[in-house]
Amino acid sequence: MRLSATSKVSPTTTRDCSGSCHLDDDTVVLDRINTWTGTSEHPVQISDVETWLTQASATYHSVTVILDPWQAIGLAQRLKRRRIRVEEYTFSAPSVGRLATTVHLLLREHRLALPQDAQLLDELANVRLRETSPGVYRMDHDPDKHDDQAIALALAANHLITRPEKRQWRAY
Repeated sequence: MRLSATSKVSPTTTRDCSGSCHLDDDTVVLDRINTWTGTSEHPVQISDVETWLTQASATYHSVTVILDPWQAIGLAQRLKRRRIRVEEYTFSAPSVGRLATTVHLLLREHRLALPQDAQLLDELANVRLRETSPGVYRMDHDPDKHDDQAIALALAANHLITRPEKRQWRAY
Protein backbone atom coordinates (compact mmCIF):
# COMPACT_ATOMS: atom_id res chain seq x y z
CA MET A 1 0.00 0.00 0.00
CA ARG A 2 1.31 3.46 -0.90
CA LEU A 3 0.53 6.63 1.04
CA SER A 4 -0.90 9.32 -1.19
CA ALA A 5 -1.97 12.81 -0.33
CA THR A 6 -3.90 15.34 -2.34
CA SER A 7 -4.06 18.86 -1.08
CA LYS A 8 -6.52 21.56 -1.88
CA VAL A 9 -5.83 25.24 -1.35
CA SER A 10 -8.58 27.80 -1.73
CA PRO A 11 -7.53 31.24 -0.56
CA THR A 12 -10.06 33.02 -2.79
CA THR A 13 -12.65 32.22 -5.41
CA THR A 14 -10.30 33.65 -8.05
CA ARG A 15 -7.53 31.07 -7.67
CA ASP A 16 -7.45 27.50 -6.42
CA CYS A 17 -4.81 24.81 -6.55
CA SER A 18 -4.63 21.08 -5.86
CA GLY A 19 -1.66 18.76 -6.00
CA SER A 20 -1.13 15.02 -5.75
CA CYS A 21 2.00 13.45 -4.24
CA HIS A 22 3.30 10.10 -3.11
CA LEU A 23 6.28 9.01 -1.08
CA ASP A 24 8.99 6.94 -2.78
CA ASP A 25 11.44 5.90 -0.05
CA ASP A 26 12.36 9.31 1.43
CA THR A 27 11.48 11.34 -1.67
CA VAL A 28 8.19 13.16 -2.10
CA VAL A 29 7.08 12.78 -5.72
CA LEU A 30 4.63 15.34 -7.12
CA ASP A 31 2.48 13.32 -9.52
CA ARG A 32 0.32 16.15 -10.76
CA ILE A 33 -0.83 19.62 -9.88
CA ASN A 34 -3.62 21.76 -11.20
CA THR A 35 -4.51 25.42 -10.81
CA TRP A 36 -7.88 26.96 -11.54
CA THR A 37 -8.11 30.69 -12.16
CA GLY A 38 -11.31 32.70 -12.00
CA THR A 39 -12.42 36.28 -11.63
CA SER A 40 -14.83 38.02 -9.28
CA GLU A 41 -17.45 37.79 -12.05
CA HIS A 42 -16.59 34.18 -12.93
CA PRO A 43 -15.19 32.54 -9.79
CA VAL A 44 -13.48 29.18 -9.66
CA GLN A 45 -16.13 26.48 -9.63
CA ILE A 46 -15.57 24.31 -6.58
CA SER A 47 -17.39 21.51 -8.43
CA ASP A 48 -14.50 21.49 -10.94
CA VAL A 49 -12.00 21.13 -8.09
CA GLU A 50 -14.16 18.42 -6.51
CA THR A 51 -14.22 16.50 -9.81
CA TRP A 52 -10.42 16.72 -10.03
CA LEU A 53 -10.00 15.48 -6.45
CA THR A 54 -12.47 12.64 -7.01
CA GLN A 55 -10.66 11.55 -10.19
CA ALA A 56 -7.29 11.74 -8.43
CA SER A 57 -8.69 9.62 -5.62
CA ALA A 58 -9.85 6.99 -8.11
CA THR A 59 -6.49 7.03 -9.93
CA TYR A 60 -4.27 6.92 -6.84
CA HIS A 61 -5.84 4.50 -4.39
CA SER A 62 -5.46 4.94 -0.61
CA VAL A 63 -5.65 8.69 -0.92
CA THR A 64 -6.01 11.27 1.81
CA VAL A 65 -7.25 14.71 0.81
CA ILE A 66 -5.72 17.45 2.96
CA LEU A 67 -7.62 20.74 3.07
CA ASP A 68 -8.28 23.89 5.02
CA PRO A 69 -11.59 23.35 6.86
CA TRP A 70 -12.29 27.07 6.97
CA GLN A 71 -12.12 27.35 3.19
CA ALA A 72 -13.62 24.02 2.15
CA ILE A 73 -15.91 22.48 4.76
CA GLY A 74 -18.68 21.79 2.23
CA LEU A 75 -16.24 20.12 -0.13
CA ALA A 76 -14.86 18.02 2.73
CA GLN A 77 -18.36 16.81 3.61
CA ARG A 78 -19.12 15.83 0.01
CA LEU A 79 -15.82 13.97 -0.37
CA LYS A 80 -16.40 12.08 2.88
CA ARG A 81 -19.84 11.01 1.63
CA ARG A 82 -18.00 9.50 -1.37
CA ARG A 83 -15.81 7.59 1.12
CA ILE A 84 -12.72 9.62 0.29
CA ARG A 85 -10.49 10.08 3.33
CA VAL A 86 -10.23 13.77 4.27
CA GLU A 87 -7.97 15.36 6.87
CA GLU A 88 -8.33 18.97 7.86
CA TYR A 89 -5.26 21.18 8.18
CA THR A 90 -5.95 24.36 10.13
CA PHE A 91 -3.79 27.29 9.10
CA SER A 92 -2.08 29.11 11.97
CA ALA A 93 1.34 30.72 12.42
CA PRO A 94 2.96 27.46 13.62
CA SER A 95 1.24 25.25 11.02
CA VAL A 96 2.16 27.61 8.16
CA GLY A 97 5.72 27.55 9.47
CA ARG A 98 5.74 23.75 9.31
CA LEU A 99 4.62 23.90 5.66
CA ALA A 100 7.27 26.46 4.76
CA THR A 101 10.11 24.60 6.45
CA THR A 102 8.95 21.26 5.01
CA VAL A 103 9.25 22.51 1.42
CA HIS A 104 12.51 24.30 2.17
CA LEU A 105 14.11 21.18 3.69
CA LEU A 106 12.85 18.85 0.96
CA LEU A 107 14.28 21.15 -1.71
CA ARG A 108 17.59 21.62 0.13
CA GLU A 109 18.00 17.88 0.70
CA HIS A 110 17.00 17.00 -2.89
CA ARG A 111 14.09 14.90 -1.60
CA LEU A 112 11.44 16.41 -3.85
CA ALA A 113 10.78 15.04 -7.34
CA LEU A 114 8.95 17.59 -9.50
CA PRO A 115 7.51 17.46 -13.01
CA GLN A 116 8.90 19.78 -15.69
CA ASP A 117 6.15 22.34 -15.17
CA ALA A 118 7.37 25.88 -15.96
CA GLN A 119 4.66 27.61 -13.91
CA LEU A 120 5.33 25.44 -10.83
CA LEU A 121 9.11 25.77 -11.08
CA ASP A 122 8.82 29.56 -11.48
CA GLU A 123 6.59 29.76 -8.42
CA LEU A 124 8.96 27.65 -6.32
CA ALA A 125 11.91 29.76 -7.49
CA ASN A 126 10.10 32.90 -6.31
CA VAL A 127 8.88 31.82 -2.86
CA ARG A 128 11.16 32.26 0.09
CA LEU A 129 11.35 31.23 3.69
CA ARG A 130 10.90 34.28 5.93
CA GLU A 131 11.32 34.41 9.71
CA THR A 132 8.46 36.59 10.98
CA SER A 133 9.59 36.41 14.62
CA PRO A 134 12.19 34.30 16.42
CA GLY A 135 11.63 30.68 15.41
CA VAL A 136 8.43 31.44 13.45
CA TYR A 137 8.66 30.99 9.68
CA ARG A 138 6.34 31.43 6.73
CA MET A 139 6.45 31.10 2.99
CA ASP A 140 6.56 34.51 1.33
CA HIS A 141 6.39 35.81 -2.23
CA ASP A 142 6.44 39.09 -4.12
CA PRO A 143 3.09 40.90 -4.53
CA ASP A 144 2.93 40.07 -8.24
CA LYS A 145 3.58 36.34 -7.65
CA HIS A 146 1.62 33.44 -6.17
CA ASP A 147 2.35 30.65 -3.69
CA ASP A 148 -0.76 28.48 -4.19
CA GLN A 149 1.10 25.61 -5.85
CA ALA A 150 3.88 25.75 -3.26
CA ILE A 151 1.30 25.58 -0.47
CA ALA A 152 -0.59 22.70 -2.14
CA LEU A 153 2.69 20.82 -2.53
CA ALA A 154 3.67 21.60 1.08
CA LEU A 155 0.33 20.35 2.45
CA ALA A 156 0.66 16.99 0.72
CA ALA A 157 4.39 16.65 1.42
CA ASN A 158 4.01 17.53 5.10
CA HIS A 159 1.26 14.94 5.46
CA LEU A 160 3.40 12.26 3.82
CA ILE A 161 6.61 12.79 5.75
CA THR A 162 5.03 13.22 9.18
CA ARG A 163 2.91 10.06 9.10
CA PRO A 164 4.12 7.18 11.31
CA GLU A 165 3.45 4.74 8.48
CA LYS A 166 5.06 7.05 5.89
CA ARG A 167 7.09 4.39 4.13
CA GLN A 168 4.22 2.84 2.16
CA TRP A 169 1.56 5.53 1.63
CA ARG A 170 0.35 8.10 -0.90
CA ALA A 171 -1.10 11.60 -0.26
CA TYR A 172 -3.09 14.23 -2.20
